Amino acid sequence: MIITEQVGPFLFMFLTGILGLAVSIILFMSHNEKSLGNRLLALSVLSISYVLLINASFLTNLYQLLPFTYRVFSFITFCIGPFSYLYVRTVLRQEYKLSKSDILFFVPALLGLINRIPFLLLNREEQIETINLINQNLKMVVLEPDGLFPPGYLAIFRVTMTLGFVVAQFMLLIEWKKKLTSNHFYLEQNAEMIQWLKMYTNLLLLSVSLLFIQTVLQVSSALHFEQIIILTMGFTNLITSIMLFARPKILYGMVGWMQEKIPIISVKDYNAIGDAKTEFNQNRLSLTLLEGKDYKHRIETFFNEDKSYLEPGFTINNLSKTLNIPVYQLSSFINQEYQKSFVQFINDQRFEYLLTMISEDPAFKNYTIDYIGKKIGFNSRTSFIEFIKKRTGKTPSEFFKEA
Repeated sequence: MIITEQVGPFLFMFLTGILGLAVSIILFMSHNEKSLGNRLLALSVLSISYVLLINASFLTNLYQLLPFTYRVFSFITFCIGPFSYLYVRTVLRQEYKLSKSDILFFVPALLGLINRIPFLLLNREEQIETINLINQNLKMVVLEPDGLFPPGYLAIFRVTMTLGFVVAQFMLLIEWKKKLTSNHFYLEQNAEMIQWLKMYTNLLLLSVSLLFIQTVLQVSSALHFEQIIILTMGFTNLITSIMLFARPKILYGMVGWMQEKIPIISVKDYNAIGDAKTEFNQNRLSLTLLEGKDYKHRIETFFNEDKSYLEPGFTINNLSKTLNIPVYQLSSFINQEYQKSFVQFINDQRFEYLLTMISEDPAFKNYTIDYIGKKIGFNSRTSFIEFIKKRTGKTPSEFFKEA
């Protein structure tokens, strides 16, 4: 049951929370290129969605019916800062893996989990009684008197830590913008990516700053303004979801080799100097230029000599196994070097092969659309027709007639 005057706030929190949850699941599960940055973004959105849904739950009698669910996943609230910071850092530095020390960012989440032990050890009646007492005073929600740690301490620590992470990612953006500006390095997609990261960071900074002020005030007094905080967090989820659907290119990350001291657009502009073996063995989180040069050679040799990419259903996993390059590194390299996703890249190769067929195969005009589509890797007539229309603005028949 929901109090009548709380229907509006409940619906806003619930719907934006569910939207964020759906987006995070789609982003995490359907992105077959295994991009680290996109998975971190998914986890960041998931963490914010949890905050929205958990606050929506406070406006219902859910916890009276299922008391064991009260704050059971509250440790997730400690992950908003780490996930968002690591997402921004990973995208800017073009990292394909995390360092071992990054696990330390999530120690506070473990503390949050430990804090819930006393409440979980209570029987059902004691849990319901505790929840009813807390609901009588909103200040108690923030203080968390039912936890293992002294009331208020964990709440202050959580918002301070989260604000620190968001400020750190904000400073990282400033540093990276200066780097690109000082090197006079401009690419439109990177400018769009920086703009997106800045927008996402500013929304988080606003939400977490308000949360910090509200938490400090509520711990030391009876003042609180949850609705403003929930509004900003809800809009963070809403705008993030809209941006991901409206501008899918932001999922491809930065293009070029931005992680180097002097950025370059392509590895073809790089001349290896020094000990190649040493450079390959560097303990880096992103690809080295020498690795990039090697991957480029392997990929282009494959597409020149092996036509298995024309088989329907050819995926990045197939290419990864053939070239013996991990999927996450292969995906990162294609994004950086060719400024495309794998799907765009493979479709470009198929289109080039189609042009070769048109110009070199004397029997081409006798082939059916179904045959041509399957010949270059499309499972169905419909997907092939859509591909040609998107690429040329014409139907296959019109395009073949004019080619």
